[in-house]
Amino acid sequence: MFLTWSMGVNEMYRNTTEKITESEIQRSQTSFFIVNAASNQVGIKNNGKLPINLTDFSFYLNETRRSVTPPPGTYIQPSETAIFTINGAIVPADYVVRVTGPYNLADEVFAPMG
Repeated sequence: MFLTWSMGVNEMYRNTTEKITESEIQRSQTSFFIVNAASNQVGIKNNGKLPINLTDFSFYLNETRRSVTPPPGTYIQPSETAIFTINGAIVPADYVVRVTGPYNLADEVFAPMG
């Protein structure tokens, strides 16, 4: 009985460890940065090794979350740039643009948005 329980716990531990390791590898291979922010558009470059889903991003202007229109497609492939359009009026003209993505990654720039 103890041997069966011990084998079950060992298997559960191994599966959990494999999932954590896989997640950490994916996180370490995921990276992006803001390449430009002007005229209601924000360019995001994937400088990681894995595709990033366009829906994984959130956009903030002066700490206020804003909705965006993503470019066509589903992913930003490695080494590619995607341009997102910020919806709605933008006042004042200068903003801190913050973009958060998968695995709590983020980038931030100060940008004139006129």
